[in-house]
Amino acid sequence: MNSQHYEQCKAQAKNISNEINTYQLDLIAGQNENINAVLHYCDILHQQIAEIKDQISENSNKINLLNNRLDDCISRIEKQDNRIQYNAETMKKLADKTNLLNEKQTKVDTDINDVKEHIVRIKKQQDRLIDRDTFFKEVPMIIENYIFKTEQTLFLEQLTSFKKKSGNVIDKAKEIVNSENSTIFISELAVHLPELLSNFSTLKHNISERVLAIRDYFSQLQRIIFLDTTENYIKEKSTELGKALNLNKNIQYSKTEIRDPEKIKKQMFVRITRGVFLLRYFSLLPDINSVFSFKPERWIREQFLGFVDEFMIEYQKRQLDKDEDQLNEALEIIKKVLNIANIDIIEIVLGKTIFDSKIHIARTTTNTPNYPNNTISSVIRNGFRLINGNIIQQPEVIVNKRM
Repeated sequence: MNSQHYEQCKAQAKNISNEINTYQLDLIAGQNENINAVLHYCDILHQQIAEIKDQISENSNKINLLNNRLDDCISRIEKQDNRIQYNAETMKKLADKTNLLNEKQTKVDTDINDVKEHIVRIKKQQDRLIDRDTFFKEVPMIIENYIFKTEQTLFLEQLTSFKKKSGNVIDKAKEIVNSENSTIFISELAVHLPELLSNFSTLKHNISERVLAIRDYFSQLQRIIFLDTTENYIKEKSTELGKALNLNKNIQYSKTEIRDPEKIKKQMFVRITRGVFLLRYFSLLPDINSVFSFKPERWIREQFLGFVDEFMIEYQKRQLDKDEDQLNEALEIIKKVLNIANIDIIEIVLGKTIFDSKIHIARTTTNTPNYPNNTISSVIRNGFRLINGNIIQQPEVIVNKRM
């Protein structure tokens, strides 16, 4: 009985042990499946983290490019603010000069009124001495001759005083205006270049604004030269006027000589009047030599290079499409102007020029299949060098990197 009971207990214990083993195996299998699932989920997380890192790196490059463009915009805005401030100061100075001119003009008007009153008194005296009908025929010419001689004398005296005070200003103005560079500035840069850019409104507007200073500078020089030529003009016309007046005395001259005294006097009077006005204008300047404070070479470096950069970006885009022919003549004028300041453009042909870290600054990269590896695919800012090879502004570019 006890032996039978023992065998039953033993069988039950064995069954219980088998059940425990089976449960443990099932438990281990379930844990392995959970571990594999966790490992698979970790792999997915690692992949997502790698993708996020790549996106962060790409966004960081874009942010750096935008920061560089923002810095460039801020720099241009600061330059524009400086120009606005300079124009405001110039307008204020012109207003002050205009007020001085008005005051002097008032004084001149007062002097003219005094002269007119004096002439009226003379006329009354003449009424008592000569025949009224004859007098009324002659008095307009007497007044006209008096005013003409007064203006002529006034101009010559003021011109002599101007030459003594200004020294060799006239010779300096002649030397600059008669130079080869002045032709490039006056005719080609200030006139012809805006005409060539008539189909490019932004470029035409920008160059038209920048050449205002050049036009004003050479206009001032031409006004100074005008004073000197007017003195010689008066001498020549005075000789012609004497010959024309002597015709009434039956003195014979060739048919080619001018014989109309009134026409000669009118021409002289217009020229003298302008000369007197210019002398008054220059007398208001604190120093006549301030006209020469404008330096074309400095203007090229500080004002013109910014326009050349904009022009070259447009030219390079059209060169890529083989549509640069309409800008070639404008480019030749630009090179002439830069040559005056001994500056050359650092040439870049998109998709052909190889990136050189000694010359170029790489702002970012692109992957363009049509361009060879390590070539420049776009220009952010063009560069310039002196004729001796020294770089004064490195080009900022985007480099093509083939993957």
